[in-house]
Amino acid sequence: APPQHPSMFGRKPKPNSAKSVKTVDAPPPQAAPTEGVEADAKIAETRERHALQQLKTFTRWWNTLLAPRDLIATDLIEDVKPGILPLVLYEQLTGSLVRRYNKTPGSRFQMIENQNLFLTLLKEKGVFLVNIGGTDLFDGNRTLLLGLTWTLILRYEIQKYGADEQELLRWVKQSTAGYKGVHVRAWGDSFNDGLAFCALINKHEPQSLDYSKCDASTPLKNLELAFKVAEEQFGVPRLLEPEELVGDAPKDERSIITYVAKLRQAFGEKERELRRRLEEEEARRLAEERRLQREKIQKQADELRAAGAALEKWIKDKDLGFREATSSVSAQQLRKSLGTTEAETEQKLSELRGTFRKKEKPPKAKEKGRLAAEYEKVRGAILADAMQAGETEAAAELERSLARVSPEALQTAWGSMEAAELDYEAALLARLAALAAERKQKETDELLDKLASSAGEMLDWANGKANELSAAGRPEALASPDACATALQALDTFVKDEKPPKQEETLDLQRELLRLADRLQQEGREPPPPYYDRLNRAWAALDGAAAALQRAIDDAKRAQEKAAAEAKTDKMQADCDANGSAWLGCVEKATATFVKAVANGDLGGNKEETEAKLSQLRDEHQAKVRPKWAEERASFEADRRVVDERRRAEERPPAQWEPSAETVSGAWNALLGAERDYEEALLKQLGALQAEEAERMRRAALRNEALSTLAELLPPFMQRRRLEQQAAEAAARADAHAAAIIPWTKEQLEALAAQTAATDTESDNAAAVRAALAKLSDFEDGAKAEKRAQLLKAREELNEATAVRQLQRAGDDAKAAGGHAVPEAESLWAELEAAQAKLKTSLVGRLGRLQGAALEWERLQRGSNLVAGWLRASLEVRSSTDLGTSEEEVGVLLKSAEYVEAELKLQAEAVDKLKVIAARLDADEEYGSRAREANAAGAA
Repeated sequence: APPQHPSMFGRKPKPNSAKSVKTVDAPPPQAAPTEGVEADAKIAETRERHALQQLKTFTRWWNTLLAPRDLIATDLIEDVKPGILPLVLYEQLTGSLVRRYNKTPGSRFQMIENQNLFLTLLKEKGVFLVNIGGTDLFDGNRTLLLGLTWTLILRYEIQKYGADEQELLRWVKQSTAGYKGVHVRAWGDSFNDGLAFCALINKHEPQSLDYSKCDASTPLKNLELAFKVAEEQFGVPRLLEPEELVGDAPKDERSIITYVAKLRQAFGEKERELRRRLEEEEARRLAEERRLQREKIQKQADELRAAGAALEKWIKDKDLGFREATSSVSAQQLRKSLGTTEAETEQKLSELRGTFRKKEKPPKAKEKGRLAAEYEKVRGAILADAMQAGETEAAAELERSLARVSPEALQTAWGSMEAAELDYEAALLARLAALAAERKQKETDELLDKLASSAGEMLDWANGKANELSAAGRPEALASPDACATALQALDTFVKDEKPPKQEETLDLQRELLRLADRLQQEGREPPPPYYDRLNRAWAALDGAAAALQRAIDDAKRAQEKAAAEAKTDKMQADCDANGSAWLGCVEKATATFVKAVANGDLGGNKEETEAKLSQLRDEHQAKVRPKWAEERASFEADRRVVDERRRAEERPPAQWEPSAETVSGAWNALLGAERDYEEALLKQLGALQAEEAERMRRAALRNEALSTLAELLPPFMQRRRLEQQAAEAAARADAHAAAIIPWTKEQLEALAAQTAATDTESDNAAAVRAALAKLSDFEDGAKAEKRAQLLKAREELNEATAVRQLQRAGDDAKAAGGHAVPEAESLWAELEAAQAKLKTSLVGRLGRLQGAALEWERLQRGSNLVAGWLRASLEVRSSTDLGTSEEEVGVLLKSAEYVEAELKLQAEAVDKLKVIAARLDADEEYGSRAREANAAGAA
């Protein structure tokens, strides 16, 4: 039970404060004080007993109404306090929903608020209450709660059915009249033995209770039987218990009245249910008769409506489907409804012309005719039945129900569907043409993107390779022989390995670009970017970069060879300077020794010492040392002349010798003079200046002078002879190398001449011409390159030998000069270069002609095939004689004809362009006959 809530904010009702009539019974008037205390106690006891009985009965009454809401009151006074059960009771009694109240009140205020809402709602329903408020119910005022409950029972259990307490009592008396042992005089003790309850049940439902078995001597049994039957068979809640009625003590009348009212309600509902069943049976009988009378007509009408509705639904579904497909609100929805691809659109068109028109539509047209005949038949039957039964309004209503399946209505819907069908077909045809154009343009765009990407990659490669070759040809990149060798190897790799496949790829790409340009022209679109010309320019720049790199390598090699020769000359010059300086030091030292000896008089202290000094001078110095120095002088002076000749050949200024020639000559003359002075001093010292000795000295001086002169002239002469011999040998080797090249050159000249003649007469295809060009390139980079290197080496040897002979003034001895085979070999080599260039020019020209004609021929073939394909595809429309059977069909045929006419103009323009191509090919020897045949076909 809910917790107790003390009355903190309640108010006591003020006496005489309400203006309405009091509807709750007041306690019985108290006995006069003169009756005594005993009478008062007895009255109080009776009242308390009645109140407790009412509380039990009313609690059960509350629970019968609360049970459908899964609620129950165990202590009515306490359970009512929160105000939730009263509001639920109100909803059950009135059928009205209380929307806003405190469903989980947690305070006294919220509970009293619920109670006040309950009383307010009762007043709004016309239940007049006096001297009762929400605080009274919250405070647990039993008397007021019981009085309120009795007021509700009177209103919703008794007065609801137009009765009151007295009328209810009269009903009991009338119903139990004649039953043995039943004497109903008033509410109260007349019901103690249970016979009155059993008589009431037997009166209204004899088979439910056998009154003959009831005995006044067994009141508990009678009451238990009556309450059980009433509850089980009539649904009357058990508001009373047998023990509460048995006995002589006064009984609470309100409890009995409440239960009897429930019994009367149950009996009335039972009677009304029986009457309702009888009425329903009669209605069913009449309806059955009416059904039997009109069954056939109604069945025919139903079948006609069903079939007509099905046909109408099919027609409207098709009409709606056709119209939705052609009137989508957006382009995306329109494409989706008509097909997003050609295959999908063709499938839809095939379904329309095949499945729909040949299989689905004809049975529906036949069904439409059958329904028209059935409609007239049913309509005649309805009119005949209406005239016979005199129910024209029902017949008219039935006829109106068939209006949607009338022949006129179905024909109207059918015509609308056919118009939408034709519009749908025209939209499909237009969509198919648009998709075909989109597909072609998409394919063209994809091809353009692919070719643009390939062309861009090729241009990037060509430009990058050209930049790479240009960078490799800069002077700083070719500063050393190793760098030149590396660059030459890279150039050779490019020419042999990289260039040929890229050239082939470029030619294929250019052919595809030409085909793309034709395709764009046929589609009436702008030509593609000039990738064809850009590729040509890029390849021209690449070839130029390769040629420039070759020239740069050759120049660098020549410069390096010159630098090496100059370095060699400079080293020779340095060696000569070193040798000259060393020689000069020795000579100057000897000169100083002689001069010092003469100056200091160091000529010997006696004759033997003087003679020893003289003998040392003549035997050691004059016989050995001075000739050696003369030879050394001749040697380094000869080397100096060689260096001077090399510097002149190298176009450099003469060398600045250290020591200079004048210094060398002066030092040598000084040595000779000092030597003579020393010798004369020694002779004087000996006093042996006799005439013979003087003559000998004169002749010795002449001899020494001659020897000195010979020492100066002989070494250079011998050096020149040696150099002349070496030059002759080098010239002979050059002749041998050149002579070995001559036969090979003549053989290659004959082969090139034969190949050139064959190229001018034969009709090779482009692949054969490209193969010949590749073979010619291999020849250039292979055998010819090797022979070229041999010839250059022979020329270099011959040039060096000639330069040496010229420097040594060797004369014009032709045999010694040699080199006769080198000019001959060079002359033949020039002829080989010219023959090779002529063959290459012929092959390149022929390849250009072959490729140009082949591409033109491919364009002619492709264009002719496209025109022929269109002619075949449009033959059905161009040769059609169908003029249409309706305005819609004529509109569709007219749209198709306009589409074909527009396409025909485009095809005629394409044919004119094909004629121009064919006319150009007519002049070609190989493709002339083919072009003339194609031109004739195009004209046809």
